[in-house]
Amino acid sequence: MKTEERIQEELVSKAFSDQSVKFDSITTGNPMERWYRDFTRAKVLPYMKAGEQVLELNCGTALDAVFFAQQGLKVMATDNSEGMLQQSREKIHRHQLQNQIEVLRCSFHDLSPLPKGKTYDHVFSNFGGLNCSEDLSTVIKQVDAQINKGAMVHWVVIAPLCPWEWLSVFKGRFSYAFRRFNKKGVESKIDGNPFMTYYYSSAYIKRHFGEKYRLVQLHGMGCFLPPTYKEHFPKQWPRLFAAMKGLEKKLSGVWPFNRFGDLYLISLQKIRD
Repeated sequence: MKTEERIQEELVSKAFSDQSVKFDSITTGNPMERWYRDFTRAKVLPYMKAGEQVLELNCGTALDAVFFAQQGLKVMATDNSEGMLQQSREKIHRHQLQNQIEVLRCSFHDLSPLPKGKTYDHVFSNFGGLNCSEDLSTVIKQVDAQINKGAMVHWVVIAPLCPWEWLSVFKGRFSYAFRRFNKKGVESKIDGNPFMTYYYSSAYIKRHFGEKYRLVQLHGMGCFLPPTYKEHFPKQWPRLFAAMKGLEKKLSGVWPFNRFGDLYLISLQKIRD
């Protein structure tokens, strides 16, 4: 691993470890995040069957791992933040899902700690954790080695094309409006802890997975609805929020709307080894 990648991982790990104790209250208390999480699960679950093996990258506090385990799936929940993993272990114990979920500290840049010889039916990652990678192609290579023909990848990635942020131009905030176009990444902060965020298009992900994979679904998340940090929007504009949810449900998977948003969900299937 490059020195820059190691430094970035240490910064990200510290930021999310420091936030881990209050992470659940933040994410479940945000109506935008709840809606996007429910939307993602509804789109991914039809491709999963009870008993299948799921590898989750950047599992956080195991919110999704617990959900999938409750649907009968087996989950290998990985993260590089010890604070997040401690919250995951406690949650798994409370739900008595120790037989359904394994927890492993593991960087998505280096999946060598995973059990040797084991493969997975699905590789899942939610809410843009992968945007902490300076070179997502290295993650893709790691993932490809963990799955066989027929397996699927389901990733929610922070999108580079966010119309809601473009509106900041009218407030004179030009650099903020187009910050996601910065190829060198943008500094983010969680509770004062800085780290870099990088933005990848769905075309980038498809290109680096290559011809061995076919696109199954692509949904923009937040083309009509506001970004997750606009958490007060649903209370301030309930009728408009309801109308936007309707548009999002109908058009999120339709070109060109599936190319825009705060986030996007991409699912690919490996069609040959």
